[in-house]
Amino acid sequence: MRKHHVGLLLCLCSSPSWAELADHGGLSGELSVLAGYAQQKSQLNTGTNPILTDFNQSASSDSKSFAAPLGNLKYTFGSSLEKQVYIGTSRDDVAVGTLAAEIGYKEAFPDGMVVDVSYLPTVLNGEAWKDPFVTGSKRHDTDVNGNAFRLKVNKLFGSVFSIDTAYTQKDVHSEHSGEYLGLSEQQQRLLGRDSTAVYIKGSAALRFPTMTFVSPSLEFIDSTADGEAMSFRSYGGELSIFQFLPQQRIGLTLGYSQRDYSANHPVFDTKRSDEQLKLFLAYEYSVTPLWSIVSFAGYNATDSNIKFYEEDSYLVALGVNFKF
Repeated sequence: MRKHHVGLLLCLCSSPSWAELADHGGLSGELSVLAGYAQQKSQLNTGTNPILTDFNQSASSDSKSFAAPLGNLKYTFGSSLEKQVYIGTSRDDVAVGTLAAEIGYKEAFPDGMVVDVSYLPTVLNGEAWKDPFVTGSKRHDTDVNGNAFRLKVNKLFGSVFSIDTAYTQKDVHSEHSGEYLGLSEQQQRLLGRDSTAVYIKGSAALRFPTMTFVSPSLEFIDSTADGEAMSFRSYGGELSIFQFLPQQRIGLTLGYSQRDYSANHPVFDTKRSDEQLKLFLAYEYSVTPLWSIVSFAGYNATDSNIKFYEEDSYLVALGVNFKF
Protein backbone atom coordinates (compact mmCIF):
# COMPACT_ATOMS: atom_id res chain seq x y z
CA MET A 1 0.00 0.00 0.00
CA ARG A 2 1.26 3.45 -0.88
CA LYS A 3 2.16 5.43 2.23
CA HIS A 4 0.69 8.92 2.35
CA HIS A 5 3.65 10.66 3.95
CA VAL A 6 2.27 14.10 3.12
CA GLY A 7 -0.55 13.52 5.58
CA LEU A 8 1.95 13.83 8.40
CA LEU A 9 2.79 17.42 7.53
CA LEU A 10 1.13 19.76 9.93
CA CYS A 11 2.72 21.88 12.62
CA LEU A 12 4.84 20.23 15.22
CA CYS A 13 5.68 20.03 18.87
CA SER A 14 3.25 20.87 21.60
CA SER A 15 2.75 19.65 25.12
CA PRO A 16 0.33 16.73 25.49
CA SER A 17 -3.00 18.56 25.91
CA TRP A 18 -2.49 20.36 29.22
CA ALA A 19 -3.64 23.66 27.72
CA GLU A 20 -7.21 25.06 27.57
CA LEU A 21 -9.22 24.36 24.44
CA ALA A 22 -8.53 27.86 23.06
CA ASP A 23 -7.42 31.34 24.08
CA HIS A 24 -10.65 32.87 22.75
CA GLY A 25 -14.05 31.89 21.49
CA GLY A 26 -15.01 31.55 17.85
CA LEU A 27 -12.83 30.50 14.96
CA SER A 28 -9.13 29.77 15.29
CA GLY A 29 -6.60 27.47 13.69
CA GLU A 30 -3.30 27.27 11.89
CA LEU A 31 -1.97 26.79 8.40
CA SER A 32 1.34 25.17 7.53
CA VAL A 33 3.19 25.16 4.23
CA LEU A 34 5.95 22.56 4.10
CA ALA A 35 8.33 21.02 1.60
CA GLY A 36 10.31 17.84 2.05
CA TYR A 37 11.57 14.52 0.82
CA ALA A 38 10.27 10.99 1.51
CA GLN A 39 11.50 7.53 0.63
CA GLN A 40 9.97 4.10 1.15
CA LYS A 41 11.13 0.55 0.44
CA SER A 42 8.35 -2.04 0.54
CA GLN A 43 7.13 -4.89 -1.64
CA LEU A 44 3.57 -3.75 -0.84
CA ASN A 45 4.05 -0.18 -2.11
CA THR A 46 2.05 0.24 -5.32
CA GLY A 47 4.28 3.15 -6.35
CA THR A 48 7.08 0.75 -7.27
CA ASN A 49 7.90 -2.98 -7.62
CA PRO A 50 5.12 -3.81 -10.14
CA ILE A 51 7.04 -6.90 -11.31
CA LEU A 52 8.73 -9.30 -8.91
CA THR A 53 11.23 -11.96 -9.96
CA ASP A 54 10.84 -13.75 -6.62
CA PHE A 55 9.51 -13.07 -3.12
CA ASN A 56 12.97 -12.67 -1.57
CA GLN A 57 14.24 -9.89 -3.81
CA SER A 58 15.03 -6.53 -2.23
CA ALA A 59 12.31 -3.92 -2.54
CA SER A 60 12.95 -0.94 -4.78
CA SER A 61 12.93 2.58 -3.32
CA ASP A 62 10.05 4.92 -3.99
CA SER A 63 11.41 8.45 -3.49
CA LYS A 64 9.72 11.79 -4.00
CA SER A 65 9.84 15.42 -3.09
CA PHE A 66 6.67 17.11 -1.96
CA ALA A 67 5.13 20.44 -0.99
CA ALA A 68 1.86 20.69 0.89
CA PRO A 69 -0.35 23.31 2.52
CA LEU A 70 -2.06 21.77 5.57
CA GLY A 71 -3.71 22.93 8.75
CA ASN A 72 -6.69 22.81 11.05
CA LEU A 73 -9.74 24.89 11.81
CA LYS A 74 -11.48 25.04 15.21
CA TYR A 75 -14.60 26.71 16.60
CA THR A 76 -14.63 27.11 20.38
CA PHE A 77 -17.73 28.03 22.37
CA GLY A 78 -19.44 27.66 25.76
CA SER A 79 -19.50 29.88 28.84
CA SER A 80 -15.98 28.75 29.80
CA LEU A 81 -14.78 27.99 26.27
CA GLU A 82 -15.07 24.33 27.18
CA LYS A 83 -16.60 23.09 23.92
CA GLN A 84 -14.97 22.83 20.51
CA VAL A 85 -15.64 21.43 17.05
CA TYR A 86 -12.70 21.00 14.70
CA ILE A 87 -11.41 19.65 11.43
CA GLY A 88 -7.79 18.90 10.54
CA THR A 89 -4.80 17.28 12.19
CA SER A 90 -3.98 18.00 15.82
CA ARG A 91 -0.60 19.28 16.97
CA ASP A 92 -0.43 16.55 19.61
CA ASP A 93 -0.66 13.79 17.00
CA VAL A 94 1.82 15.25 14.55
CA ALA A 95 4.26 16.03 17.34
CA VAL A 96 4.75 12.27 17.75
CA GLY A 97 4.60 11.44 14.04
CA THR A 98 1.03 10.15 13.89
CA LEU A 99 -1.27 10.78 10.93
CA ALA A 100 -4.79 11.57 12.08
CA ALA A 101 -6.83 14.01 9.97
CA GLU A 102 -10.09 14.26 11.90
CA ILE A 103 -13.52 15.82 12.15
CA GLY A 104 -14.47 15.95 15.79
CA TYR A 105 -15.85 17.46 18.96
CA LYS A 106 -14.15 17.89 22.32
CA GLU A 107 -15.29 19.12 25.70
CA ALA A 108 -13.29 20.10 28.80
CA PHE A 109 -14.49 19.51 32.35
CA PRO A 110 -13.75 21.43 35.58
CA ASP A 111 -11.21 18.87 36.80
CA GLY A 112 -9.18 19.34 33.60
CA MET A 113 -10.38 16.19 31.84
CA VAL A 114 -11.00 16.56 28.10
CA VAL A 115 -13.22 14.12 26.18
CA ASP A 116 -12.65 14.06 22.42
CA VAL A 117 -14.68 12.09 19.85
CA SER A 118 -13.83 12.15 16.14
CA TYR A 119 -14.20 10.56 12.73
CA LEU A 120 -11.12 9.99 10.56
CA PRO A 121 -12.37 10.02 6.94
CA THR A 122 -9.13 9.38 5.03
CA VAL A 123 -6.67 7.66 7.36
CA LEU A 124 -7.24 4.20 5.81
CA ASN A 125 -7.68 5.27 2.18
CA GLY A 126 -5.00 4.25 -0.29
CA GLU A 127 -4.01 1.53 -2.72
CA ALA A 128 -2.93 -2.11 -2.50
CA TRP A 129 -2.01 -4.86 -4.95
CA LYS A 130 -5.00 -6.96 -6.02
CA ASP A 131 -2.72 -9.98 -5.67
CA PRO A 132 0.61 -9.16 -4.00
CA PHE A 133 1.99 -12.66 -4.71
CA VAL A 134 2.58 -12.42 -8.46
CA THR A 135 6.04 -13.06 -9.94
CA GLY A 136 7.21 -12.57 -13.51
CA SER A 137 4.11 -10.55 -14.47
CA LYS A 138 2.90 -7.06 -13.71
CA ARG A 139 0.91 -6.67 -10.51
CA HIS A 140 -2.21 -4.51 -10.63
CA ASP A 141 -3.46 -2.21 -7.90
CA THR A 142 -6.86 -1.67 -6.33
CA ASP A 143 -8.37 0.88 -3.99
CA VAL A 144 -8.46 0.53 -0.22
CA ASN A 145 -11.08 2.42 1.77
CA GLY A 146 -12.20 2.42 5.34
CA ASN A 147 -13.61 4.23 8.31
CA ALA A 148 -12.10 5.05 11.67
CA PHE A 149 -13.76 6.36 14.81
CA ARG A 150 -11.77 7.66 17.75
CA LEU A 151 -12.40 8.39 21.43
CA LYS A 152 -9.73 10.14 23.50
CA VAL A 153 -9.86 11.11 27.16
CA ASN A 154 -7.01 13.37 28.26
CA LYS A 155 -6.22 13.96 31.95
CA LEU A 156 -8.54 11.14 32.99
CA PHE A 157 -10.55 12.39 36.00
CA GLY A 158 -7.99 15.16 36.41
CA SER A 159 -5.00 12.79 36.63
CA VAL A 160 -1.80 12.62 34.59
CA PHE A 161 -3.20 9.64 32.65
CA SER A 162 -4.87 9.64 29.25
CA ILE A 163 -6.45 7.00 27.05
CA ASP A 164 -6.76 6.96 23.27
CA THR A 165 -9.02 4.39 21.58
CA ALA A 166 -10.14 3.78 18.01
CA TYR A 167 -12.26 1.40 15.98
CA THR A 168 -11.42 0.92 12.29
CA GLN A 169 -12.94 -0.92 9.35
CA LYS A 170 -10.94 -1.47 6.14
CA ASP A 171 -12.09 -2.76 2.72
CA VAL A 172 -9.85 -3.92 -0.15
CA HIS A 173 -12.02 -3.42 -3.23
CA SER A 174 -10.66 -6.23 -5.41
CA GLU A 175 -9.16 -9.05 -3.36
CA HIS A 176 -7.28 -11.70 -5.36
CA SER A 177 -4.47 -12.67 -2.98
CA GLY A 178 -3.04 -16.08 -3.84
CA GLU A 179 -4.96 -16.43 -7.10
CA TYR A 180 -1.85 -16.26 -9.34
CA LEU A 181 -0.18 -19.07 -7.38
CA GLY A 182 -3.18 -21.32 -7.83
CA LEU A 183 -3.92 -21.62 -4.12
CA SER A 184 -7.08 -23.44 -3.13
CA GLU A 185 -10.17 -21.45 -2.19
CA GLN A 186 -9.55 -22.30 1.46
CA GLN A 187 -5.96 -21.03 1.27
CA GLN A 188 -7.04 -17.86 -0.54
CA ARG A 189 -9.59 -17.17 2.19
CA LEU A 190 -6.74 -17.16 4.72
CA LEU A 191 -5.30 -14.15 2.87
CA GLY A 192 -8.44 -11.98 2.91
CA ARG A 193 -7.46 -8.42 3.92
CA ASP A 194 -10.84 -6.81 4.73
CA SER A 195 -10.63 -6.19 8.44
CA THR A 196 -11.83 -4.48 11.59
CA ALA A 197 -9.52 -3.43 14.39
CA VAL A 198 -9.58 -2.06 17.93
CA TYR A 199 -6.78 0.24 19.08
CA ILE A 200 -6.09 1.18 22.71
CA LYS A 201 -3.29 3.41 23.94
CA GLY A 202 -2.72 4.46 27.54
CA SER A 203 -0.25 7.20 28.42
CA ALA A 204 0.95 9.43 31.23
CA ALA A 205 2.01 13.08 31.01
CA LEU A 206 4.85 13.98 33.35
CA ARG A 207 6.06 17.58 33.71
CA PHE A 208 9.45 18.53 35.13
CA PRO A 209 10.64 21.94 36.44
CA THR A 210 13.05 22.35 33.51
CA MET A 211 10.07 22.72 31.11
CA THR A 212 10.60 19.15 30.04
CA PHE A 213 7.57 16.94 29.43
CA VAL A 214 7.86 13.15 29.30
CA SER A 215 5.04 10.93 28.06
CA PRO A 216 5.46 7.13 28.23
CA SER A 217 2.69 5.03 26.70
CA LEU A 218 1.59 1.45 26.05
CA GLU A 219 -0.56 0.42 23.09
CA PHE A 220 -2.51 -2.63 21.94
CA ILE A 221 -4.11 -3.45 18.57
CA ASP A 222 -6.45 -6.37 17.88
CA SER A 223 -7.10 -6.68 14.14
CA THR A 224 -9.55 -9.27 12.83
CA ALA A 225 -9.34 -9.82 9.07
CA ASP A 226 -11.43 -11.99 6.75
CA GLY A 227 -8.32 -14.14 6.44
CA GLU A 228 -6.95 -15.62 9.64
CA ALA A 229 -3.38 -15.35 8.31
CA MET A 230 -3.93 -11.58 8.04
CA SER A 231 -5.36 -11.21 11.57
CA PHE A 232 -2.96 -10.09 14.28
CA ARG A 233 -2.43 -8.69 17.75
CA SER A 234 0.14 -6.00 18.37
CA TYR A 235 1.73 -4.90 21.64
CA GLY A 236 4.04 -1.92 21.94
CA GLY A 237 5.08 1.26 23.63
CA GLU A 238 6.34 4.76 23.00
CA LEU A 239 8.38 7.32 24.88
CA SER A 240 7.94 10.98 23.92
CA ILE A 241 10.10 13.78 25.32
CA PHE A 242 9.28 17.46 24.76
CA GLN A 243 11.63 20.28 25.68
CA PHE A 244 10.43 23.90 25.78
CA LEU A 245 13.01 26.67 25.43
CA PRO A 246 12.62 30.40 24.75
CA GLN A 247 11.12 30.57 21.24
CA GLN A 248 11.87 26.85 20.65
CA ARG A 249 10.14 23.50 21.05
CA ILE A 250 11.77 20.13 20.51
CA GLY A 251 10.05 16.76 20.50
CA LEU A 252 11.53 13.26 20.26
CA THR A 253 9.49 10.06 20.07
CA LEU A 254 10.81 6.49 20.18
CA GLY A 255 8.43 3.60 19.57
CA TYR A 256 8.58 -0.20 19.40
CA SER A 257 5.89 -2.83 18.79
CA GLN A 258 5.61 -6.57 18.25
CA ARG A 259 2.94 -7.89 15.88
CA ASP A 260 1.98 -11.58 15.88
CA TYR A 261 -0.37 -13.12 13.31
CA SER A 262 -3.00 -15.75 14.01
CA ALA A 263 -2.40 -18.49 11.42
CA ASN A 264 0.19 -19.92 9.05
CA HIS A 265 0.66 -17.89 5.89
CA PRO A 266 -0.27 -20.24 3.00
CA VAL A 267 2.33 -18.71 0.65
CA PHE A 268 5.28 -18.87 3.09
CA ASP A 269 4.09 -21.76 5.30
CA THR A 270 4.81 -20.01 8.59
CA LYS A 271 3.10 -17.62 10.99
CA ARG A 272 4.14 -14.07 10.32
CA SER A 273 5.75 -12.07 13.13
CA ASP A 274 6.88 -8.44 12.80
CA GLU A 275 8.89 -6.03 14.90
CA GLN A 276 8.33 -2.34 14.22
CA LEU A 277 10.59 0.57 15.15
CA LYS A 278 9.66 4.25 15.02
CA LEU A 279 11.80 7.37 15.48
CA PHE A 280 10.45 10.89 15.12
CA LEU A 281 12.11 14.26 15.79
CA ALA A 282 10.22 17.56 15.59
CA TYR A 283 11.45 21.14 15.99
CA GLU A 284 9.67 24.51 16.02
CA TYR A 285 11.16 28.00 16.26
CA SER A 286 8.79 30.89 16.96
CA VAL A 287 9.67 33.98 14.94
CA THR A 288 6.65 35.95 16.20
CA PRO A 289 3.62 34.94 18.31
CA LEU A 290 1.84 34.04 15.06
CA TRP A 291 4.62 32.81 12.76
CA SER A 292 7.04 29.94 13.31
CA ILE A 293 9.51 27.79 11.39
CA VAL A 294 8.84 24.07 11.68
CA SER A 295 10.80 20.98 10.72
CA PHE A 296 10.86 17.28 11.41
CA ALA A 297 12.41 13.97 10.48
CA GLY A 298 10.87 10.52 10.83
CA TYR A 299 11.98 6.92 10.34
CA ASN A 300 9.93 3.71 10.43
CA ALA A 301 11.17 0.16 9.93
CA THR A 302 9.53 -3.27 9.97
CA ASP A 303 11.62 -6.39 10.52
CA SER A 304 9.70 -9.57 9.75
CA ASN A 305 10.41 -13.29 9.88
CA ILE A 306 9.06 -13.26 6.30
CA LYS A 307 11.42 -11.17 4.16
CA PHE A 308 8.61 -10.22 1.78
CA TYR A 309 7.05 -8.04 4.51
CA GLU A 310 10.17 -6.15 5.55
CA GLU A 311 10.07 -2.43 4.85
CA ASP A 312 11.46 0.93 5.89
CA SER A 313 10.67 4.56 5.22
CA TYR A 314 11.86 8.01 6.19
CA LEU A 315 10.95 11.61 5.54
CA VAL A 316 12.26 15.08 6.30
CA ALA A 317 10.39 18.36 6.00
CA LEU A 318 10.84 22.08 6.56
CA GLY A 319 8.27 24.86 6.43
CA VAL A 320 6.43 27.72 8.06
CA ASN A 321 3.33 27.80 10.25
CA PHE A 322 0.81 30.60 10.78
CA LYS A 323 -1.65 30.69 13.68
CA PHE A 324 -4.90 32.62 13.47
